[in-house]
Amino acid sequence: MNNKGSVLVFVLIFVAFTLGIVTYMHQRAGSSLVDSAELQFEYQSSIYAMSAIEAIRKVLEDDDNNYDYDGESWALIPPFPVPMGFISITVTPTNGRIPLNMMDGDNKSEAYFNGCRETLKELELEESICSVIKDWIDVDAAVSDMGEENIDYITDGKNYSTKNGKLETLKELSFINGAKDHYEVLARHFTNHGDGKLNLNFITKEALTGLIPGMASYAESIIEYRSSHTYKDVSNIMNAASIPQDIYNASLDYLTVKSSLFYVKTEVSLNDKSRFYHVLLERNGARTTVLKYIEGNDGVFF
Repeated sequence: MNNKGSVLVFVLIFVAFTLGIVTYMHQRAGSSLVDSAELQFEYQSSIYAMSAIEAIRKVLEDDDNNYDYDGESWALIPPFPVPMGFISITVTPTNGRIPLNMMDGDNKSEAYFNGCRETLKELELEESICSVIKDWIDVDAAVSDMGEENIDYITDGKNYSTKNGKLETLKELSFINGAKDHYEVLARHFTNHGDGKLNLNFITKEALTGLIPGMASYAESIIEYRSSHTYKDVSNIMNAASIPQDIYNASLDYLTVKSSLFYVKTEVSLNDKSRFYHVLLERNGARTTVLKYIEGNDGVFF
């Protein structure tokens, strides 16, 4: 991001939070508009969160780099103190993780299914977890090897069946047999939404090796390269390791340095109570839009 974008992120958030404070004071003064102190905090939290999300959306639109990395201004936003609490914002490109929803749908679905299985092998987890997830999201009734279809799940005393639909959030993994026992680990290497290409500046070694097995011998060097360099072009991996041309060419369909999907997680803590807001933003050219919005519990949702 250029200097303009770096300054903009802080200006926008400062203005947004100032607006929130003014609104909060107005609501305090006009007590007839709010029935309880708890509702005041709920209302104020949502103002802070929506303002922060709008600020990030505009910053991403202003970002004119041809690559995204973890040193961007939007990736380094410190917690902000506000009256009676603080706001914490984290922005994570989902393009650093394998998109599970792509295990079903097009002619590359097998590549992502195999990528899931190979990644779990790297993590020393059961490959069958990928089969169960695939059967959860695909619309057919065919049972994948080591998978599960048309079964009844019971969680917290509630019964539900195989979804046969895409994952709306990554949190759904916590309801799927096998996956629910390793949700925290899976959330570091997989996402539900993605465009199919993984950003070299954010990808994990396990996901890189899993999705592109030919990179197994070079994955550690590729990840280590990031400690002193930023990938500004996919071709930079040839500087990180002596990768044969055929393996490099085969990887081009799955690697990128630019992200299109961003997970914005906002924690607003007021009066010693934290409230969480989860948003998935999609950047398409110069336009960034909200794809999904969830408020409620802590955790990884995208």
